[in-house]
Amino acid sequence: MSFKLCHVFSSSQSAFYFLNGQIQFFENKRIKVTIIVPDDGFIDELRSVFPITKIIISPIVREINLLKDIKSLFFFVKTFYRNKFDIIHLHTPKAGLLGSVAARITFHKKIVFHLHGLVSIKFDQLINGLTLKMEMIPFLLSHKVISVSKSLENLCIVNGLVNKEKISTLNSGSINGIDSSNRFNPLNFKVESKLLKEELDIEDKFIIGFLGRVNFDKGIDTFIRVANELITRHINLVFLIVGPNELDVDFDEYLKNHAKFSYRYIDRTYNPELYISIFDLFLFPTVREGFGLVAAEANALEKPVIGFEISGLIDAIENNRTGFLVDPLCELNLVTAIEKYIQHPRLLLKHGKSGRKRVVSKFQPKSLWEEQYKFYIEFLDS
Repeated sequence: MSFKLCHVFSSSQSAFYFLNGQIQFFENKRIKVTIIVPDDGFIDELRSVFPITKIIISPIVREINLLKDIKSLFFFVKTFYRNKFDIIHLHTPKAGLLGSVAARITFHKKIVFHLHGLVSIKFDQLINGLTLKMEMIPFLLSHKVISVSKSLENLCIVNGLVNKEKISTLNSGSINGIDSSNRFNPLNFKVESKLLKEELDIEDKFIIGFLGRVNFDKGIDTFIRVANELITRHINLVFLIVGPNELDVDFDEYLKNHAKFSYRYIDRTYNPELYISIFDLFLFPTVREGFGLVAAEANALEKPVIGFEISGLIDAIENNRTGFLVDPLCELNLVTAIEKYIQHPRLLLKHGKSGRKRVVSKFQPKSLWEEQYKFYIEFLDS
């Protein structure tokens, strides 16, 4: 069955990572795919991965900017009207907001909003305000909502953000599955991991890692406080932080002023899987998460994950089997969980092995793509 499908993002990099493999799968089924993204520095990579896909450049920006947002809305209205897509599939908050309004204005009957997470939430508690009201608009205007995790779906239903008949989660969750056969296969990194440890001069250290956007929502302040506590109890530790700085201050200076421990900071990488491969464990004290993709990717690389017991992360990690999820009301629980692994290396290995087995069994990309295709066909027939 052939139809016209349009994916809309407010970041070209998100489209690159979230749709790789999936788009090729659908195009092999003769589905005509269009991707609408801004020209924000990742378009060449996007075109190299999707050489036959129609890519339309939009003026959308991620931050709130009234004039640019109005311009983007008119752009979407014009683009949707000209192309008359069979399904409009919206991703990320800003694209969901502007895209759903434009799709309704142009009388599109099949609008999907893909919920990757909520900004207006902390430790599963909604934060009332303008941001939450804006986040609710795609729920109201879309005909279907896909959640990246079952726990996030349940949280939205319980809090009255969306009708339970409108929202669903595909398979076990995630946006695109996890490539545990190739990209996140620990067998592929044995030589490179050894070389990277030598390069960073941390060959003989117990490595506790953080990978993600460096901001307070992802828990970087908690990570630093936990590290400061651990280093008073254990000497052979090094902390590896990987990710772009999103703080309002220079992160190198921030670390100099706050970190009492030995660390390495890598601000950007196109190979996050290589850095995860040298972690002994992954400390991920995020305060909100849609699914916790990077945590499940770490599990695929046989790395146990420690974080808070919150929606999203409870789908990616199984407590006391592939890592430890602790009560967010007590930060010191993170320290206790890490010490269990330091003191019991066999448990560390056991949870790492169990993590990979779980990812392989639950998050196969092709299985998710097939479920996505089934969703589209049933949606078109409804």
